[in-house]
Amino acid sequence: FGSCVVLSEGCLRAEKPCNRPSLTTSTLMSSFGSRVLSGLVLLFCLPTCALSRYEAGTVLVGTSYDENSWQYVGKFGFGVGRGTYEARIKNQMTSASATPLRLEVFLDEDWPRVKALPKCSPEVRSLSRAYREVTANSGGEWGAWVEGTVKQSRRTHIWYFALSGCDTGMRNFTQGVDFEIHYQQANSSELSYELQLMPYATLLAVLCLSAFLVHFGRRCRRFQESAGNVHPVILALGSAVLLQWLAEVLHLLHLQIYERQGSGESPFEASSSMLFMLSQVASCSLLIAIANGYTLLAGSKGIGMESVKWIAVFVALLHTGFVGHNTLQGDHAEKHHENEGTVGWAIVFVRLLLFAWFAASVRTLCKQCQSCKLQVFLGRFQLAGSAYFLAYPAIYATVQVFAPYLQHPILHICTATMQVCAALWLSDLFLSRGAYFEASTLSGSLLPGGHVSFKAD
Repeated sequence: FGSCVVLSEGCLRAEKPCNRPSLTTSTLMSSFGSRVLSGLVLLFCLPTCALSRYEAGTVLVGTSYDENSWQYVGKFGFGVGRGTYEARIKNQMTSASATPLRLEVFLDEDWPRVKALPKCSPEVRSLSRAYREVTANSGGEWGAWVEGTVKQSRRTHIWYFALSGCDTGMRNFTQGVDFEIHYQQANSSELSYELQLMPYATLLAVLCLSAFLVHFGRRCRRFQESAGNVHPVILALGSAVLLQWLAEVLHLLHLQIYERQGSGESPFEASSSMLFMLSQVASCSLLIAIANGYTLLAGSKGIGMESVKWIAVFVALLHTGFVGHNTLQGDHAEKHHENEGTVGWAIVFVRLLLFAWFAASVRTLCKQCQSCKLQVFLGRFQLAGSAYFLAYPAIYATVQVFAPYLQHPILHICTATMQVCAALWLSDLFLSRGAYFEASTLSGSLLPGGHVSFKAD
């Protein structure tokens, strides 16, 4: 703690001209993918107008005796320096008279105490580092903008904003109030602190995944030339990586288009979260399918492609259901990353169940196999697969010990790195003529008219 925090009145909204420097991007490939990538790099490099982060919504506000008299309306991570905010409200009912409310501002260090106290108590009021009187005009018209400034000299803080009808002399009823709040950093950035580095990290992820997809495609072509066809397990891996690439591209578009215009939510971001989760589901399904004997056991004792699809559908429905539920909840005071709270722990629990399924399947497969070479491979496969299944629970649990404004970038970057490492390992496993290649049906396509695999007892 020991942070130096100063609040003062007044707010100057800085605006910068939209200068567009000339940018030349060398063409690496003539394919559609390279043109899309060039466009993303160009979009990333072009500066945008310095607007402010925009947050809007509706709350029910009543008297001091009503449970709706105090409502959380937003939060923003301000970096070191002087940040600004401004707000205004209006009544939803055009027949309503002028409504006076208080916009109260709380520091992240005080927020746990605020949550635990009665909202209209003197203690909560004393914990607010600043407040502004805001009024909704009569006739359903927007009130005047109310402005304020926060200044911090030592470290980043997340500031929480709430509308209070406590002790404002309102009549004894509850009414809907629309609100708008704008936030802006000291450097005129409209991105909350936890998103400051995300455009650069996301662009790097897109570039790395693009390079991987190009290299993966070339290896698949060489494999097809020698084997005659590309096995479905290789195509499934390519699909998983492509899903992650699309997720990162959509996330970058969200950051460059919507976040820089002040909007924290967009169809791009919702689609990105869903595709990113589906990419993880595809990797989980591949590992479980192989652990159950897909491509390894000959004849009826190995599971077929139809079984693999059912495994993938089951896991996908479970994960996307969690992500969809979390997206529908929208922003709330305790949400600091995309899988916050119950949804995140539910995903952790499912991953642990999948890990148990994977480990049990590998042990069963080892007992069925006669080949010592295959058993050695399965030992290494179990070690690497277990690391993948346990990576997300470990990352999610570790993230909880960090400050809230660091949780989102750490979780996203570590999870993306986990997926890239899994893709590198699986691509080398499938496309290199090592232990897995020799033990699986992938090598069978190289032999005329036959399939080579190790048989079970």
